[in-house]
Amino acid sequence: MREVFLMEILAEIITDTLVKEKIINSDDSEIYKYGAELLISTGANLLLGLLLGGLFHSMMSGVIYFLVLATLRTQAGGYHASTYLWCGMVYCISFLGVMGMIRLFIYMNINSACLMLGLLINMMFIWWHAPVLHHRSMEIEVRKHVKRKVAVIGIIWILIAMGIYYWSPQAGYAVLASMEVVLFYMILGKRLEGKEDERERENENEVT
Repeated sequence: MREVFLMEILAEIITDTLVKEKIINSDDSEIYKYGAELLISTGANLLLGLLLGGLFHSMMSGVIYFLVLATLRTQAGGYHASTYLWCGMVYCISFLGVMGMIRLFIYMNINSACLMLGLLINMMFIWWHAPVLHHRSMEIEVRKHVKRKVAVIGIIWILIAMGIYYWSPQAGYAVLASMEVVLFYMILGKRLEGKEDERERENENEVT
């Protein structure tokens, strides 16, 4: 029997309500249900980030982490969890890693020059590997367009990090740590992408 999560139930209730109110067409209900699931999942991840950030007395880090993933990672690609529950768990574990890195950066007393260097190095690797996994079917021109978007978003985050560093070094560190998580997701996604390509080649060899 298929396991039904609370998120899916809520999405179905929202979609059914929209159909009954004749706001959407019943023929498009599955599309809107999927969209509702994504919105609920996004909101849940933001809430989890804020709660964990509050526990570490750094809600700003939770907001920055969410925004970096919502902007940079969605374009760059990378590993994606197979279920919403696993997605939430990975999100929380990754955020704990971000908080650990922030504590390490504070202990090391990283200055603005080192922060800039770290941001640039991370961004170079992110741009080089982008896009990963969920962009596999993209045409070459579209992939180039995605790379340009990744570069622009990355530069904006670097500028933001350097700007807020002078207001709050911890906030600047949060940007760097979040970008490192994005790069980790991309490396993991790249490995999965390679395995998928290998399986496809094996299937083609079996057919021939």
